[in-house]
Amino acid sequence: MKLMRRQGNASARKASAFLKAIAAVLLLCLVFSACGKDEDDGAVPTDVPIQREAPTVSLKTPYSAQDSLNPYFCKTYANAALMSLAYEGLFTTDENGAVSACVASSYTDGADNITVALPTTGVFSDGTEITGADVIYSFRLAKDSALYKNSLTEVADAASISPYEVRFTFTDMYPERAGALSFPIVKNGTADTADSIPVGSGRYLLSSDDSGAAYVYSVLKSAMEGNA
Repeated sequence: MKLMRRQGNASARKASAFLKAIAAVLLLCLVFSACGKDEDDGAVPTDVPIQREAPTVSLKTPYSAQDSLNPYFCKTYANAALMSLAYEGLFTTDENGAVSACVASSYTDGADNITVALPTTGVFSDGTEITGADVIYSFRLAKDSALYKNSLTEVADAASISPYEVRFTFTDMYPERAGALSFPIVKNGTADTADSIPVGSGRYLLSSDDSGAAYVYSVLKSAMEGNA
Protein backbone atom coordinates (compact mmCIF):
# COMPACT_ATOMS: atom_id res chain seq x y z
CA MET A 1 0.00 0.00 0.00
CA LYS A 2 2.82 2.40 0.86
CA LEU A 3 4.46 1.65 -2.47
CA MET A 4 1.22 2.38 -4.32
CA ARG A 5 0.78 5.60 -2.36
CA ARG A 6 4.33 6.72 -3.15
CA GLN A 7 3.79 6.01 -6.83
CA GLY A 8 0.56 7.96 -6.73
CA ASN A 9 2.23 10.92 -5.09
CA ALA A 10 5.03 10.84 -7.64
CA SER A 11 2.50 10.89 -10.47
CA ALA A 12 0.66 13.77 -8.86
CA ARG A 13 3.89 15.73 -8.50
CA LYS A 14 4.75 15.15 -12.13
CA ALA A 15 1.28 16.29 -13.20
CA SER A 16 1.55 19.37 -10.99
CA ALA A 17 4.97 20.23 -12.41
CA PHE A 18 3.64 19.79 -15.94
CA LEU A 19 0.70 22.11 -15.26
CA LYS A 20 2.99 24.70 -13.77
CA ALA A 21 5.22 24.55 -16.85
CA ILE A 22 2.22 25.11 -19.11
CA ALA A 23 1.07 28.03 -16.97
CA ALA A 24 4.53 29.60 -17.19
CA VAL A 25 4.57 29.29 -20.97
CA LEU A 26 1.11 30.87 -21.25
CA LEU A 27 2.20 33.71 -18.97
CA LEU A 28 5.24 34.40 -21.14
CA CYS A 29 3.05 34.44 -24.26
CA LEU A 30 0.71 36.98 -22.66
CA VAL A 31 3.63 39.19 -21.61
CA PHE A 32 5.22 39.22 -25.06
CA SER A 33 1.85 39.76 -26.69
CA ALA A 34 1.20 42.79 -24.50
CA CYS A 35 4.66 44.18 -25.18
CA GLY A 36 4.14 43.84 -28.92
CA LYS A 37 1.03 46.05 -28.97
CA ASP A 38 1.42 49.70 -29.87
CA GLU A 39 -0.16 52.31 -27.67
CA ASP A 40 -3.45 53.72 -28.92
CA ASP A 41 -2.64 56.96 -30.75
CA GLY A 42 -6.29 57.81 -31.33
CA ALA A 43 -6.15 57.11 -35.07
CA VAL A 44 -9.14 55.49 -36.68
CA PRO A 45 -8.13 52.14 -38.23
CA THR A 46 -8.68 51.82 -41.96
CA ASP A 47 -10.03 48.55 -43.30
CA VAL A 48 -7.71 47.16 -45.97
CA PRO A 49 -9.10 44.33 -48.11
CA ILE A 50 -7.09 41.13 -47.89
CA GLN A 51 -5.64 40.14 -51.25
CA ARG A 52 -6.06 36.44 -51.83
CA GLU A 53 -4.54 34.59 -54.75
CA ALA A 54 -6.91 32.58 -56.90
CA PRO A 55 -6.70 28.85 -56.10
CA THR A 56 -4.94 26.76 -58.70
CA VAL A 57 -4.74 23.06 -59.36
CA SER A 58 -1.84 21.74 -61.39
CA LEU A 59 -1.59 18.26 -62.86
CA LYS A 60 1.84 16.97 -63.82
CA THR A 61 1.57 14.24 -66.44
CA PRO A 62 4.00 12.02 -68.34
CA TYR A 63 4.12 12.52 -72.07
CA SER A 64 6.27 11.77 -75.11
CA ALA A 65 8.88 14.51 -75.42
CA GLN A 66 9.59 13.36 -78.99
CA ASP A 67 5.99 14.08 -79.99
CA SER A 68 4.01 17.31 -80.21
CA LEU A 69 1.57 18.50 -77.55
CA ASN A 70 -0.43 20.24 -80.26
CA PRO A 71 -3.56 18.12 -80.90
CA TYR A 72 -3.26 18.71 -84.64
CA PHE A 73 0.34 17.52 -84.84
CA CYS A 74 0.69 14.84 -82.15
CA LYS A 75 0.98 11.23 -83.30
CA THR A 76 1.45 9.11 -80.18
CA TYR A 77 -1.36 7.67 -78.09
CA ALA A 78 0.27 8.98 -74.89
CA ASN A 79 0.01 12.60 -76.01
CA ALA A 80 -3.34 12.22 -77.78
CA ALA A 81 -4.87 10.78 -74.60
CA LEU A 82 -4.06 14.00 -72.73
CA MET A 83 -5.80 16.31 -75.19
CA SER A 84 -9.25 16.13 -73.61
CA LEU A 85 -7.94 17.97 -70.52
CA ALA A 86 -7.22 21.14 -72.48
CA TYR A 87 -9.35 20.82 -75.63
CA GLU A 88 -13.01 20.22 -76.48
CA GLY A 89 -14.89 19.60 -79.70
CA LEU A 90 -18.13 21.14 -80.91
CA PHE A 91 -19.87 17.85 -80.09
CA THR A 92 -19.13 14.56 -78.34
CA THR A 93 -20.41 11.09 -79.16
CA ASP A 94 -21.06 8.38 -76.57
CA GLU A 95 -20.57 4.62 -76.99
CA ASN A 96 -24.07 4.31 -78.47
CA GLY A 97 -23.48 6.99 -81.11
CA ALA A 98 -25.65 9.62 -79.44
CA VAL A 99 -24.40 13.16 -80.04
CA SER A 100 -24.19 15.80 -77.31
CA ALA A 101 -23.23 19.47 -77.60
CA CYS A 102 -19.94 20.49 -76.02
CA VAL A 103 -18.44 23.79 -77.27
CA ALA A 104 -21.50 24.22 -79.50
CA SER A 105 -24.90 25.06 -78.08
CA SER A 106 -27.04 23.51 -80.85
CA TYR A 107 -27.29 22.78 -84.57
CA THR A 108 -29.94 22.80 -87.30
CA ASP A 109 -30.22 20.65 -90.43
CA GLY A 110 -30.13 22.03 -93.97
CA ALA A 111 -30.41 20.44 -97.40
CA ASP A 112 -26.73 19.47 -97.54
CA ASN A 113 -25.40 21.10 -94.41
CA ILE A 114 -25.80 21.69 -90.72
CA THR A 115 -25.52 25.08 -89.05
CA VAL A 116 -23.80 25.04 -85.67
CA ALA A 117 -24.63 27.71 -83.11
CA LEU A 118 -22.07 28.80 -80.51
CA PRO A 119 -23.03 30.19 -77.10
CA THR A 120 -22.34 33.91 -76.84
CA THR A 121 -20.85 33.25 -73.39
CA GLY A 122 -18.41 30.54 -74.52
CA VAL A 123 -14.79 31.17 -73.56
CA PHE A 124 -11.37 29.59 -73.96
CA SER A 125 -9.34 28.64 -70.91
CA ASP A 126 -7.56 32.02 -71.06
CA GLY A 127 -10.90 33.82 -70.73
CA THR A 128 -11.26 35.04 -74.36
CA GLU A 129 -14.49 34.36 -76.21
CA ILE A 130 -15.00 31.57 -78.75
CA THR A 131 -16.27 32.72 -82.16
CA GLY A 132 -16.90 31.29 -85.58
CA ALA A 133 -13.41 32.38 -86.71
CA ASP A 134 -11.88 30.02 -84.13
CA VAL A 135 -14.06 27.15 -85.36
CA ILE A 136 -13.11 27.75 -89.01
CA TYR A 137 -9.43 27.93 -88.09
CA SER A 138 -9.69 24.65 -86.14
CA PHE A 139 -11.57 22.95 -88.98
CA ARG A 140 -8.83 23.81 -91.50
CA LEU A 141 -6.21 22.29 -89.19
CA ALA A 142 -8.34 19.21 -88.54
CA LYS A 143 -8.76 18.50 -92.27
CA ASP A 144 -4.97 18.21 -92.55
CA SER A 145 -4.45 16.37 -89.26
CA ALA A 146 -3.64 12.66 -89.13
CA LEU A 147 -5.85 12.27 -86.04
CA TYR A 148 -8.98 13.96 -87.37
CA LYS A 149 -9.01 14.02 -91.17
CA ASN A 150 -10.61 10.57 -91.52
CA SER A 151 -13.63 11.60 -89.46
CA LEU A 152 -14.07 14.67 -91.69
CA THR A 153 -13.95 12.97 -95.11
CA GLU A 154 -17.64 13.73 -95.67
CA VAL A 155 -17.42 17.32 -94.44
CA ALA A 156 -16.58 19.32 -97.56
CA ASP A 157 -16.30 22.83 -96.15
CA ALA A 158 -17.10 25.22 -93.34
CA ALA A 159 -18.12 28.86 -93.51
CA SER A 160 -18.89 31.43 -90.83
CA ILE A 161 -22.32 32.97 -91.37
CA SER A 162 -22.27 35.12 -88.20
CA PRO A 163 -19.87 35.66 -85.30
CA TYR A 164 -21.51 32.76 -83.47
CA GLU A 165 -22.71 30.50 -86.30
CA VAL A 166 -20.79 28.18 -88.62
CA ARG A 167 -22.27 26.21 -91.53
CA PHE A 168 -20.69 22.86 -92.41
CA THR A 169 -21.36 21.41 -95.86
CA PHE A 170 -21.62 17.60 -95.99
CA THR A 171 -21.30 15.27 -98.98
CA ASP A 172 -23.47 12.69 -97.20
CA MET A 173 -26.32 13.59 -94.86
CA TYR A 174 -26.08 10.50 -92.65
CA PRO A 175 -27.72 10.29 -89.19
CA GLU A 176 -25.88 11.80 -86.22
CA ARG A 177 -23.42 13.48 -88.61
CA ALA A 178 -22.83 16.26 -86.09
CA GLY A 179 -20.70 13.73 -84.21
CA ALA A 180 -18.04 14.14 -86.90
CA LEU A 181 -17.46 17.66 -85.58
CA SER A 182 -15.57 16.48 -82.52
CA PHE A 183 -12.22 17.97 -83.53
CA PRO A 184 -10.66 20.27 -80.89
CA ILE A 185 -11.63 23.92 -81.03
CA VAL A 186 -8.51 26.04 -80.52
CA LYS A 187 -7.94 29.76 -80.44
CA ASN A 188 -7.36 31.30 -83.85
CA GLY A 189 -3.64 31.55 -84.68
CA THR A 190 -2.30 29.49 -81.76
CA ALA A 191 -1.81 26.06 -83.40
CA ASP A 192 0.13 26.66 -86.61
CA THR A 193 3.22 24.54 -85.85
CA ALA A 194 4.08 21.32 -84.04
CA ASP A 195 6.02 23.29 -81.42
CA SER A 196 3.08 25.54 -80.55
CA ILE A 197 0.74 24.69 -77.69
CA PRO A 198 -2.72 25.98 -78.63
CA VAL A 199 -5.21 27.61 -76.31
CA GLY A 200 -8.26 25.37 -75.98
CA SER A 201 -11.62 25.53 -74.27
CA GLY A 202 -10.96 22.76 -71.76
CA ARG A 203 -10.71 23.21 -68.00
CA TYR A 204 -6.93 23.21 -68.09
CA LEU A 205 -4.22 25.36 -69.63
CA LEU A 206 -1.37 23.25 -70.97
CA SER A 207 2.33 24.00 -70.69
CA SER A 208 5.45 21.86 -70.78
CA ASP A 209 9.04 21.88 -69.55
CA ASP A 210 11.87 19.40 -69.02
CA SER A 211 10.03 17.77 -66.12
CA GLY A 212 6.90 17.02 -68.10
CA ALA A 213 3.58 18.44 -69.19
CA ALA A 214 1.65 20.55 -66.69
CA TYR A 215 -2.08 21.18 -66.85
CA VAL A 216 -3.14 24.15 -64.73
CA TYR A 217 -6.82 24.46 -63.85
CA SER A 218 -8.35 27.54 -65.45
CA VAL A 219 -9.85 29.51 -62.58
CA LEU A 220 -10.44 32.40 -64.99
CA LYS A 221 -12.62 30.32 -67.32
CA SER A 222 -14.64 28.98 -64.39
CA ALA A 223 -15.13 32.47 -62.98
CA MET A 224 -16.32 33.89 -66.30
CA GLU A 225 -18.74 31.03 -66.87
CA GLY A 226 -20.02 31.46 -63.32
CA ASN A 227 -20.77 35.12 -63.98
CA ALA A 228 -22.46 34.45 -67.32
